Amino acid sequence: DIHEKLNLHDHDLSSDERAQKISDMAAEGRRIADELEQEDDPIVSGLKKAANPYYQNRSASVPSSAATSSAIEKEYDEAKNNPEKDYWTERDLYGGAMKINIQKRFIDLSVHYPLKDNTEAFVDNIADQSVLIECLNYNMKRNDTAASRQYMESIARTNQASAIRLTEFGNLTKKHIPNVPLNSTCKAFYAISEQMIVRGLRKNAAEEMPPNKVMVFLALFRWENVKTDMLISFNAPMEWGFKERPFREISRKTNKNSFFKMLQSLQVNDWDVFVM
Repeated sequence: DIHEKLNLHDHDLSSDERAQKISDMAAEGRRIADELEQEDDPIVSGLKKAANPYYQNRSASVPSSAATSSAIEKEYDEAKNNPEKDYWTERDLYGGAMKINIQKRFIDLSVHYPLKDNTEAFVDNIADQSVLIECLNYNMKRNDTAASRQYMESIARTNQASAIRLTEFGNLTKKHIPNVPLNSTCKAFYAISEQMIVRGLRKNAAEEMPPNKVMVFLALFRWENVKTDMLISFNAPMEWGFKERPFREISRKTNKNSFFKMLQSLQVNDWDVFVM
């Protein structure tokens, strides 16, 4: 869970410890990626790198660990003290092939952390929230009506959730996604769950950390025409068993409205970016 690991503002950590933590995170990310590629149902890129020069520069543009720590802390402090960071702003996805509106307080993780080419991630350390976008290979074995539940269960496993409760499930309509096609080869669904997730660093390995109750919002776009399943997941804590900082608490209704507001803004500008 990228958001779980990116807690770089613990005042008990020195600059060197933060830099080491970022290095450890990169190694862990590579390990997880290797494991996923070895699974029977691999989660690999559904994007055509050659179609977009964005990918050629993405890894090279990630700064050093020390620079990353300093930059993230600066963005965190600016967001904490600037009410305009709650304003919505358009973000480029996959080099502009897609666009989506996300609040300014969410930091673009790809600027600071090496992500897989099929992944975009935005982290908000003010309210302990995150948005993750992934383009995966279209899996014909997954039934359309069951796919959202299956992906939600996969997210719960990745989060190492001790419990999951699916609270809502349905089809996305033109009202929800006015700028995205809906037809026999372009389908869309959503699911909402509550998950019990332990986050943060353990001071003592033997200590049991109390879990947070997290609302996980998931949108699934099944684009058979370009052989891609695209996921947008929004993680929003409702109750904290343990707070590393005094996170802002945002209501369930507001978080749900934010999720659908994001989806309403989604645009696909370049379908050629997908592998077919």
